[in-house]
Amino acid sequence: MQHITDRQLVRATDAQLDDVLGGLIYLASDAAAMVTGSALLIDGGWTTAD
Repeated sequence: MQHITDRQLVRATDAQLDDVLGGLIYLASDAAAMVTGSALLIDGGWTTAD
């Protein structure tokens, strides 16, 4: 696993359960019934970092 530095994150903290809970609840709900083949990125900005 690649080491992630604070500079590489938009939020320079480790993820907590509350950070991902909204996404998990959404994906488990009826509101996401039509969501297929998608990725919900909850990564603290890692994918947008240079």
